[in-house]
Amino acid sequence: MNKYGQAEYAYGVLQQISEKLLAEGILTEEQLKQLNALNKEDCFSRFCTALAA
Repeated sequence: MNKYGQAEYAYGVLQQISEKLLAEGILTEEQLKQLNALNKEDCFSRFCTALAA
Protein backbone atom coordinates (compact mmCIF):
# COMPACT_ATOMS: atom_id res chain seq x y z
CA MET A 1 0.00 0.00 0.00
CA ASN A 2 1.42 3.37 -1.02
CA LYS A 3 0.73 6.43 1.05
CA TYR A 4 1.32 9.62 -0.86
CA GLY A 5 2.47 12.88 0.59
CA GLN A 6 5.06 11.41 2.95
CA ALA A 7 7.97 12.99 1.09
CA GLU A 8 6.30 16.38 0.97
CA TYR A 9 5.40 16.23 4.66
CA ALA A 10 8.88 15.14 5.76
CA TYR A 11 10.52 17.80 3.61
CA GLY A 12 8.19 20.46 5.02
CA VAL A 13 9.02 19.51 8.60
CA LEU A 14 12.75 19.58 7.87
CA GLN A 15 12.38 23.00 6.24
CA GLN A 16 10.66 24.35 9.37
CA ILE A 17 13.47 23.02 11.56
CA SER A 18 16.08 24.52 9.23
CA GLU A 19 14.33 27.91 9.30
CA LYS A 20 14.38 27.87 13.11
CA LEU A 21 18.09 27.07 13.08
CA LEU A 22 18.66 30.00 10.73
CA ALA A 23 16.62 32.30 12.96
CA GLU A 24 18.68 31.26 15.99
CA GLY A 25 21.91 32.00 14.13
CA ILE A 26 23.02 28.36 14.13
CA LEU A 27 22.98 28.14 10.33
CA THR A 28 24.06 30.65 7.72
CA GLU A 29 21.97 31.41 4.64
CA GLU A 30 24.33 29.33 2.48
CA GLN A 31 24.15 26.39 4.90
CA LEU A 32 20.36 26.64 4.84
CA LYS A 33 20.32 26.40 1.04
CA GLN A 34 22.64 23.38 1.09
CA LEU A 35 20.70 21.65 3.86
CA ASN A 36 17.37 22.19 2.09
CA ALA A 37 18.78 20.74 -1.13
CA LEU A 38 20.10 17.67 0.68
CA ASN A 39 16.87 17.22 2.63
CA LYS A 40 14.77 17.45 -0.54
CA GLU A 41 16.90 14.89 -2.35
CA ASP A 42 16.82 12.54 0.63
CA CYS A 43 13.08 12.81 1.32
CA PHE A 44 12.01 12.34 -2.28
CA SER A 45 14.32 9.35 -2.74
CA ARG A 46 13.04 7.59 0.41
CA PHE A 47 9.29 8.11 0.33
CA CYS A 48 6.52 7.54 -2.21
CA THR A 49 5.26 10.60 -4.03
CA ALA A 50 2.26 11.28 -6.21
CA LEU A 51 4.66 11.51 -9.16
CA ALA A 52 5.60 7.86 -8.67
CA ALA A 53 1.99 6.75 -9.14
